[in-house]
Amino acid sequence: MTLLSTNITTAEFEEILTCYPALIRDISDSKARTTKGDSLEDLDEFRFKIAPAKYNRKKDGKDDDAHILPLEKVDVLKLVTWKLKHGTFRPKLMQLAASNSEKDITRTTSEAYQTYRGDHSNAFKAVKLLTSLKGIGPATASLLLSVHAPADVVFFGDEVYQWICCGGQKKSIKYNLKEYQDLLTRSRTLAERLRVDASDVEKVGFVIMRGSSTLTQQHIHSFDPAKENMASDLKMHEMGEGITPSPPLPKKSKRSASRTRPAESASTTSKRLRRDKKS
Repeated sequence: MTLLSTNITTAEFEEILTCYPALIRDISDSKARTTKGDSLEDLDEFRFKIAPAKYNRKKDGKDDDAHILPLEKVDVLKLVTWKLKHGTFRPKLMQLAASNSEKDITRTTSEAYQTYRGDHSNAFKAVKLLTSLKGIGPATASLLLSVHAPADVVFFGDEVYQWICCGGQKKSIKYNLKEYQDLLTRSRTLAERLRVDASDVEKVGFVIMRGSSTLTQQHIHSFDPAKENMASDLKMHEMGEGITPSPPLPKKSKRSASRTRPAESASTTSKRLRRDKKS
């Protein structure tokens, strides 16, 4: 059984979610040598903590649509930077996004946020409005909306789309609105079934599609024995995703095993020494 969005359990979901910070740290460290500016780890904190705290439509867990803040240009560009370092780098995307004026960004994001107003059925309309900005396609538009409604709106990332909409297969993506509508519907079904946030669905999809075998296995071994079948489930998943499973632990040799046998008695040792002298 593969860890798919249709059969993953709450326990499996929560355990895989704990792998996300370490995975981001590993990717961030590997990219630090070749990229300039903020690290992926720092940008990830901005994307999942700082930006939602500033733009979330909910304040103290309650709807607060009367005080909606439109996105500032500097924050839009920081989110785009996160997207480029988190996924596939597209050099022209930043240049196009930066060409939008502060006025256009304020007007468009304000209109999109007012359109959404906490109604999940309006997410598609809001994303479509955001795509009117230069350099902002459905994927980036979903990112701009997700910081406004992190519990309900999923980011159109490669990994979460392939996990939820492609059965865990790394298929090509067209990045159109039709695909995002499919992701919205399916991710909503998963979030409601497990009672989790859309932002966590995104993270789990990222770990399953991009996570290293060793990293994920470490967390599986900390599972309660009652859930021990997850290790074999993940191994099957890894083989299906083209991830190299962790090598098995080496077996003890007969020589090392012989070292652990009980010590000889004094009389036995004496007899063996006399026998060795004759030979």
